Formats: sequence, C-alpha cells, structure tokens
Amino acid sequence: MSFAFALNSVALVAADDGLGVGLDLTAHNIFLTAHCFAGDLDAAAEILRRIKEEGVAADARTFDVLVLGACKAGRVEGVMVVLRRMADDGVPMLYSMRMYVIGTLLKMKCYELAVRYVRTFGGKDKLLDAELFGCLASKLVNLERVKRECRFWRN
Repeated sequence: MSFAFALNSVALVAADDGLGVGLDLTAHNIFLTAHCFAGDLDAAAEILRRIKEEGVAADARTFDVLVLGACKAGRVEGVMVVLRRMADDGVPMLYSMRMYVIGTLLKMKCYELAVRYVRTFGGKDKLLDAELFGCLASKLVNLERVKRECRFWRN
C-alpha cells in the first residue's frame, strides 16, 4: 500500500458525513511529516492547503515539519519564509528546529546566513542565545570558518 493511498483513504473516511469524523491538526501533521521527510514538497503543500481550507490553525509542530522539508530540499529561501511566517504568526520556535536550521545552513555552506539567522532570532532569551551562539561558534570552529565569520557577529 502506498502512502498516497493511505492518505486518500483517511481523507475519504474523514469526509464521510455519516461518521462525522474529521482530521485534526495532529493527523494533518503526521501526513505533513511523512511528505516533508520524503522531500515531497508538492504533497506537503497540498496538506497545507487542506489545513487552511478546514480553518485549522498551524502550530509549532506544523512549522517545524515545514522547515524540515525545506531544509531537506535545500531550499534556504523556503526555510527563511517559513521562519518569518512563524514569527509573524507568533508561533514559538522549537529548540530542535533552531539547531536543525543552523546545521543545515552550515552543511549548505551558507555560513554568513547561519550567523545572521542566529542574530536575527536572538535577543529574547539570554540562555538560549548563549546556547545557539555557542553551538554556531563550535560548528564554525570545526569547519575552520570562525575567523572569517566573526566579522558578522560584531555588525
């Protein structure tokens, strides 16, 4: 049985008026996770369309999965769009998401963007800032990029 078949089966059951059962955000997030993990962003977009049509509000897990999908697909601009939307919607970022974004940006050799990312979303929680800057600095040292990127920390 394919994943698409399973998704359509659940959607058919949810649409059956006789049962009165609808998909909640958790169910949508499960399918969204599977699509994003597989790198199928078109299918993930379809899930997002369904969520919006049903008037369900996205939560931190929904955005976390979208960031995962964009990172796996190598779409840096997509990552930044999702993060900006989260900030605009007032949805808190998960710690794991922050660390995943930093790691992905460094793997993609977007060193300056990784520093800007940490600086942009910093300033609200001193302990979290120390953790994120420490993690970023450690990874840059391991990549032997710290001297070059330090100039962006001071700006």
